[in-house]
Amino acid sequence: MAPTKLRIGVIGVGTRGRQHLTTISELPDHFQLVAVCDLAAPAAEAAAAQAGVPGYTSVHNFLANVGLDVVLIATQAETHHLVAEAVAEHGLPMLIETPLGTTRAMMDYTANVVARAGVEAEVGENMWRRPTERLNQRAIEAGLIGDVVRVSSYYESAGQDSCYHSMSLLRVYAGADVGEVRAHSRISSLKPSVSETWTQAQLYYTNGVMGTCTFVTGWIGPLRRGHPRFMSVEGTNGFVVTGDGELNMLRRVEDGKPLSYPKLIEAGPVMPLRYYYETDPPIEYANHYGNRVLSDSGSTGSASDGFARADELLSIHRVVTEGAQPDYTIATARRDQELSIAIHESARLDRTLRPEQMPGETEWERQQHEAFRKEWRADPFKNAGALLR
Repeated sequence: MAPTKLRIGVIGVGTRGRQHLTTISELPDHFQLVAVCDLAAPAAEAAAAQAGVPGYTSVHNFLANVGLDVVLIATQAETHHLVAEAVAEHGLPMLIETPLGTTRAMMDYTANVVARAGVEAEVGENMWRRPTERLNQRAIEAGLIGDVVRVSSYYESAGQDSCYHSMSLLRVYAGADVGEVRAHSRISSLKPSVSETWTQAQLYYTNGVMGTCTFVTGWIGPLRRGHPRFMSVEGTNGFVVTGDGELNMLRRVEDGKPLSYPKLIEAGPVMPLRYYYETDPPIEYANHYGNRVLSDSGSTGSASDGFARADELLSIHRVVTEGAQPDYTIATARRDQELSIAIHESARLDRTLRPEQMPGETEWERQQHEAFRKEWRADPFKNAGALLR
């Protein structure tokens, strides 16, 4: 049977929103884009003209006047809770771009309005959805590197100097939640007269796995630009290294000898057909999109964000049409951002910290709330809906 086609609207058409518009157009059997919305009129007009749909600058007019089945929220992270409230009030399911929210209070606000309205929500974290990461997960689950003992990440900081991407993927690889963190931060002066903050955290997972997470704010500057991002998973019988481009391999010990297995890709006419390690038996992750063209997925598979975006969209499609559970829930998304916040708080206090021990508002969160008040000239929680009119 042909899948049900959902009428979808997108709120927020900056860089990430426009990328989603492209992916939506590449899933015509599942979605029909019917309208876009952005508070910035030039952005709304440009995206609407390119997509051939109406454009709105008022979220409430957009939701009231467009017949929608689902909404994709791709606005600034600190506004996700505002937009989610408006969408929930109209009884619509939603896909919320990552992070779920900047602070715990913002994320809890979203969780409350979604639960109160009884609507479903998927959060669009992309790291663990990428084909290479799915391949590695299967290799680990098959026991190819033995029992996982350490995980590590070297990555740039995400929005507002967060590391929720790393927290999400490392938790998947570790196979457990983080119990405690111990972090350090240092500001370094660079030339010319700019600075960057380097943060390193030790992670203690509840199953005994150890982890490290390193992220730096200056990644997009000229000094760090081009530095590969990578993660590693160390096991009792080998390891996996994964990162940008072709930086990916599996190493394991067989008959007392170390053997390396590079990530291999079977190319199709348009898209990669499968990603695999030539072990015995082979471990593979098949491209279940076949020869459907997905932008940003590359003929070699070295860039795979298009796969991740399609995965996010098809998850919320299953939620709406089949009653499935979201692949990445509000609760899981909140935890990954909470761990990022805990790293900042541990570094500030200079001590080991359980995330549950944090105060109602950490110093880092206070700064985020103050930044919101300065930009929006309003409180992030009082009379929030009025900010979108």
